[in-house]
Amino acid sequence: MGNQSPNITMTNQDHAISKAIGEVFPDSCHKLCFWHISRNAHSHLGNLNENVDFHALFHKCFEKEFRDGVPLIWREIAQNGTSYTFEVMMDENSSRVRTVHFNTTTMEIRCTCKMFNFCGYLCSHAIRILSV
Repeated sequence: MGNQSPNITMTNQDHAISKAIGEVFPDSCHKLCFWHISRNAHSHLGNLNENVDFHALFHKCFEKEFRDGVPLIWREIAQNGTSYTFEVMMDENSSRVRTVHFNTTTMEIRCTCKMFNFCGYLCSHAIRILSV
């Protein structure tokens, strides 16, 4: 995006992907995503797998952060060929509306919050549209 490398890249533990990220984005910090952590945790937790309270707390640690950080409402407001424009917000009454532009041919995505430009990682607004 804008010929900039991401500051953070989140993937699974695949060795080939990790190696490629290190070569293509040498300054990017490679992190594991929660889905992969959660999926693989059972093989590392031993007796804690049986502990219902532990599982509740484990998921609670990530659930609130995810729920609070991912916008819930989006609507397409324009389309021009393979370029789409969306409005993204937390709920119908939200005064904070972000505009996300997405080109399905080039896979370029831009958001008016400009988090990628400033921080080097995709914002939750862009991630919401990529998950549509």
